[in-house]
Amino acid sequence: MKKLLLKTLPLIVTNRKTDKLEINNKLSKVLRKKVCSFIREIVQEIVEQIKEKLLGTVLRRLEILEGSVFEQKRDLENFQNDVLEKNKQIEELKSNKSAKLSQDTPVLRHWTT
Repeated sequence: MKKLLLKTLPLIVTNRKTDKLEINNKLSKVLRKKVCSFIREIVQEIVEQIKEKLLGTVLRRLEILEGSVFEQKRDLENFQNDVLEKNKQIEELKSNKSAKLSQDTPVLRHWTT
């Protein structure tokens, strides 16, 4: 029995060592997976934060550009109204001038005949 015990004792010790190694390896794998998933989550959060910041910046720039376009559109409409008003004034001046010329022309004809 002693011999059997002496033979099996190193096997038991060896088995325990290999068991410990296996457990250690399994724990390492689990920890690596957890660390990897933790790192992945952190990276995803950082990417989301960067996206939000960039999107916020882009939205602010769009608002500024929209405001600028609105102001330019308003200015253009004002210029168009000014042009229409000036064209009316030009037409009035032309019609006044031609009316005045038509009034003056018979008088000149009268003097020349």
